[in-house]
Amino acid sequence: KYDSISCLYNEGYNRSRLNSFVDKVNERKLDIRDGGVEKLVTSLTILNIVESDTDLNLMFANAIYSGSSAEIVYLFNDKGKVESVEDAVWIGASPELLFKKYHDSECYEALALAGTMPADSKESWSDKNIEEHNLVINHFKHEEVVCSASTEKSYSTYKVQDVFPTREVRYGSIKHLATDIRVKFDGTQMELINIIHPTPAVCGFPKPNSKIIIRKDHCKDDLYAGVIAINEPNGDFFSFVNLRCFKAASFENDLKDAGKYLHFRVGAGIVADSDAYEEMHEVVSKYKTVRDLFGIIEDEALDNCADLLARHTSSI
Repeated sequence: KYDSISCLYNEGYNRSRLNSFVDKVNERKLDIRDGGVEKLVTSLTILNIVESDTDLNLMFANAIYSGSSAEIVYLFNDKGKVESVEDAVWIGASPELLFKKYHDSECYEALALAGTMPADSKESWSDKNIEEHNLVINHFKHEEVVCSASTEKSYSTYKVQDVFPTREVRYGSIKHLATDIRVKFDGTQMELINIIHPTPAVCGFPKPNSKIIIRKDHCKDDLYAGVIAINEPNGDFFSFVNLRCFKAASFENDLKDAGKYLHFRVGAGIVADSDAYEEMHEVVSKYKTVRDLFGIIEDEALDNCADLLARHTSSI
């Protein structure tokens, strides 16, 4: 059963955040021009408010029964288990698999996921989206290096076995470009996570310079864009990137009362020819997709706000 949940839109806060996001995109474009990087990722927090007695388990159930193509749907109550993260509940339905390995397989199966456009669009993928996606593929391919592994000074070898044809993956009202990649790695799963993550889909490319730039003024990400790993009893291993998620926090510790403030996290990949207002509409579309997935109802104030900002700037 899918039940809707009404919420209040915080227009003043979100208008300010959208405006700041546009400025940040333009700053990232300058960083790309001057910083020796090809892509940078920036993110935005969109705030919504629900009644203090809203049951977050209902949102979790909505995501499960929505029929989305999410790789994982989760609810996590950190209750102080994560250092520097305030007591909060995280709920997500991420479309991004980092990699998986079945116990009877010699290879890891990874997913390069990047590029976004409306799911019902009949247009061809833009050069910008294709460039973004290829950077993620190249990231996996260029990790074919000998990497330091354990404290015993041994080494783990990473090698790409197959890169499969790129396909489209639909996620709610948007779609992404996806490429499956098979790799062999003789180290541990945690070592592989540390080698691959973060990918250019959530950081930038090349990774070392991108991390330095976005750390200068990036907002506190908490668990957003982190890794969720599941080790099954039979030896199967799955890891996912924590996207399409929100943090529900309030002054109440009870799970049912923790949904007063919903902090939705969305991001966009910026390249040299990115248009700041197209990126703004992309993150709004991502937000609306995850909002609908969890059954949250609001008016069209956010769309109106984004359109107003775009029109105002184009008239100057």
